[in-house]
Order: sequence, then C-alpha cells, then structure tokens
Amino acid sequence: MAIDTESRPGGAEEEAESGRYGWLCSLGGVLLIFALYAAIHIVFRMAASPNLPQDDVMAVLYTQSLELGYTPRQPPLYDWMLWTVQQVTGPTLASFLLLKYALLTASAGFIYAGASRVFSSRLWAALSAFSLLLLYQIGWNIHEGVTHTSAMICAIAASFWAFTRLAERDRLADYVVLGLCIGLGALTKYSFGAFMIAFFGAALLQPATRRLVLNARFLVTLAVAAAIVAPFAGWVVVNRHDLAAIYANSVQSGIEGHWARAGRGVFMAFRSTITFLSPLLLIVPLVFPGSLKAAGRALGDAFRPTAELDWEKLLLHMTLISLALLLTAAIVTGAANLRMRYMHPFYLLTPIWLIAMARRGETRPIQPRIFVAISLVFALAVLILRGGYLVVGEQPFCKKCRQMIPYDALARTIRDKGFQTGTIIAGSRHTAGNLRQRFPGDRVVALRRPKVVPPIRPGDREDQIAIIWEVGTEGPELPAGAEEQVAALGGRIVAEPETVRLPWTHAWRETGYRHTDWKLIVIDLARQ
Repeated sequence: MAIDTESRPGGAEEEAESGRYGWLCSLGGVLLIFALYAAIHIVFRMAASPNLPQDDVMAVLYTQSLELGYTPRQPPLYDWMLWTVQQVTGPTLASFLLLKYALLTASAGFIYAGASRVFSSRLWAALSAFSLLLLYQIGWNIHEGVTHTSAMICAIAASFWAFTRLAERDRLADYVVLGLCIGLGALTKYSFGAFMIAFFGAALLQPATRRLVLNARFLVTLAVAAAIVAPFAGWVVVNRHDLAAIYANSVQSGIEGHWARAGRGVFMAFRSTITFLSPLLLIVPLVFPGSLKAAGRALGDAFRPTAELDWEKLLLHMTLISLALLLTAAIVTGAANLRMRYMHPFYLLTPIWLIAMARRGETRPIQPRIFVAISLVFALAVLILRGGYLVVGEQPFCKKCRQMIPYDALARTIRDKGFQTGTIIAGSRHTAGNLRQRFPGDRVVALRRPKVVPPIRPGDREDQIAIIWEVGTEGPELPAGAEEQVAALGGRIVAEPETVRLPWTHAWRETGYRHTDWKLIVIDLARQ
C-alpha cells in the first residue's frame, strides 16, 4: 500500500539527518539504549532494597502455581510470564525487574518499528520511542508500580506495529500476527479493549485502513485472537465471575448520585488526559514552538477526507475517540474514578502524534538534540528522586516507606522461632508477598486485600504453620480467616501469639530510628 510522503517535510533531508546520528537512530540503537537504561535501574533497585513494592507483592503470591486464572480483576498473561521467569530466578525481586524492563524495552522497539512507517526519518522514529520516558506513568511510576500494565503497554505497541506492517504488506500472515498481538493484549488487562475500540474506530475513518478491517481476511485476525482468549474466558464463565461488577467497583467512586459521579468523571477525563501526557505535552511546544501551529492545522483538517493512508491523522483520530470514550463512560455509566494510571490504552500512541507535530514545527536542526538533552535530564532527575525514595526512606520522599521494612530480619526471626517448612499465613499482602520471596519453597497465604489461598500441596498437612501479621496496620488480634486456614490443614491454634519487634536499619541513621511490630504463632502439625 502506498504511503503519502509528499505532504510530509523533509524526506531525503530527514534521512540524511538521521544518518548523522548513526546507530543511535537504528532499531538496534534504540533497543541498546533502553537496555542500558533498564540495567541502571535494575542494579540501582536491587542494591537499594530487596523488598517487593506495592503491586509485585500480589503477583508473587499468585505465581505459586500455574493456573488458567488467578483473579477476576485481571487477566493472567503477566502472571503466566512471571511464573515462567521465576522457574529460573525463583520468586525474587530480580524476576519482576527482569520482566518489567524487558517489556519496556520491547515496547520501545515496537513503537520505533511502528513509527518508522509513520515517518520518513529514523531520527523521528527514535524520538517517538524515547518520548515514552517523558510520560509520568512510564518515566516514573513504572519503576516502583505497574505489573499487568507493563504487559499491556507492550501489547499496545506490538498491535500498532502489527497493523502498520499489515498496511504496508497486506498479507494473510500479517493478519495472523495482528491476531496474536490482539489476543495476547486482551489477556493483559480488560482495558485493552478500550484501545481496540479507539484504534480500530480511527482505522475505519480512512478508506485506506478501512478496507483492511472490513475485509474477510480480518476474520482470521479475530479467530486467532479469540483462540488465545478462550481458555481464560472459559475460566471466567465457569467460575461465574461478574466482570460488570468489577468494572463498576473500579471506576465508580463513593460519590452519591449518577450526575455527581458523571461531573466528577468528566473533570477527571480531561485532567487525566493532560497529566498522563505530561511532561511530554509541555516539552514538545517548549522545544518546538512551531508544533502548536502544526497541531492547530492538524485539528482543523482532522475530518477532511483523505484518499491516501495518513498515519498522523489516524493517531489524532484515535486520541479524539479516546477522549470521547472517556467522556461517554463518565456521562453514561457514572465512571468518576478515571485516574491517570488508567489512561495507557487511550493515549499510549498519542506521543507519536505529538512527535509528528514537533517534526512539522521544527525550524532548526538543533531542536531534536535539545529534546534528547531534556529527556536525559528528566531521566537523571528520576534516578536522583528514586534515590531519595529508596535510600533516604523517610518524608518527604515516602510516608510508609515499605522498602525499608526489615523483612530479612523478620524471616530470620520466624526461622529462629522454630518454623522450618510448611505454610505461612500472613495478614496483609505486603507481609505475605515479601515473605514469599524469602521462603521460596513454602506455601504462602494472604488473608486480606486481596485474599490469596494457593492449592494445598501433598505434605502440607504434616508440615508447620507460621501465622504472622503486622500490629501497626492490622491490629493485635488474630486476623479474620486465620483459624479457617489452619483448620483446612488439619490443625488448630492453641498458643498465644508472640510479639516480634524489629528495628529498621539505615545507611547513616541510628539503627532503630523506626521499628515494626508483628505477632507470630508457630504451629507444628506433626505434633498436634
């Protein structure tokens, strides 16, 4: 399929400019830069603290076994990938970091490969990939949060690349590849469906891409995607999980009244749109002032018919459709909780359009280098601020500072109190998840937020049980559900809990500047 390049600036001059940057503008260069970026963050994070962050503590509990589904709140692809990695690494912090940054690097590669078909210049394709790091949710939040979302980011980028490949080659194999990307994407997060609606809705607005979707061969894409999703969909149906209720729980707040929620949702839709795209949304017009005029022209021409394939217009259409979807969700369903961290399926590809406007607004060759310099400064600032969070470990960098909690000392204490092997029953997911990586061969149960009860293994009813909960966040009383879990193993609780107080350590502060109290009960099933 022919791609319109005559209306775009530069052609041969841009490619010559790309050549001046050499391998940095190649796919290999982009992947290497992201791999180095990943290596720095992996080494830094592992040196700072072995503790698992907020989202990882849940995933490490699910991957104690390989299941069709783990929770109706999330599809299982990320957990399956993590389980596979952990067969080599064990349930460690390293497993999460390796998977997360491999997905980020792959995402950058797919964005580059897709953007290479949008632009006539490898330089601007490379800037599109690097622009991901100028989104707060990726440049900052991905480092300590994000599990399933990192897989969805990669799936969105891969689906975009697959569609650009299909548009260029139009072969049956390309429909199959697109189906693979869509099917895997549907297993990352339910909100991947919003990306599909926005992206293919935009594709239907242009004759050149509409014929690719309204095509009998597109049924192959749908069939491949359906075959990939079917096992998990069957699990949802068999277990009678109510996905509509899960959606309502996620996006509806405690605000009373539909229209009050709708008003809040409309406000959040606009705010989250702007904040998700920041600071990139501010940096592009700052470095490329002409991009504002270019964007104005693009918006004015947004719905003017075009005969040739126009990727920039497709990306703009997708952005506008995404905003319309968010506003519709707010007004029709009363979705008030449209937070920035939910915006990936709506706006992950919008940075490519912003880079396209930057290219159209470029007036001096030095501007792309200034953009790269600002990106490097931002990346360095993130590393410094993360250092404050991970090493300083106190306000204003953090409040709960879970990366400083002495889980290593807790694990040693549990062993010292007589627990050797068996089942650990913990109150919160933070205690359970962090003990899971320190007791890799044992079964670990979490009783609350969320409740995770892995299958009972042969021998568990003859081993030991350790019940552990944090007093400061869960109270001094035995957590609800603990007796039930002990009874399921054929045991009973007869001993009183013992208080375990452990001091926090610090690089320069006195040991014990803070401490954490736990309650602990150890039960030997063989003796009951």
